[in-house]
Amino acid sequence: METGTDGVIAWENSAIMGPRLRSGVELRYHIREAMFNAPIYWRKVYKAAETVGAEKVEGVDCYRVLLTPVEGKPETWFFDQKRT
Repeated sequence: METGTDGVIAWENSAIMGPRLRSGVELRYHIREAMFNAPIYWRKVYKAAETVGAEKVEGVDCYRVLLTPVEGKPETWFFDQKRT
């Protein structure tokens, strides 16, 4: 499978589905995922960020943060408590 974006359009080419353009929420998701250093620019792609708890991830104490994108479903990210 091949995927790509130029920051405005996003596409996919798979052996099963063939070539297609992504649209709507799927388009926004793939542009966000392809953004270089997206965590640095989180305010541009997420309308809200909320620390919702703390938990261990593979033995490391982490903050659990819920990020709500401008368009699409909220995402849960984990940040090492010692490196923030």
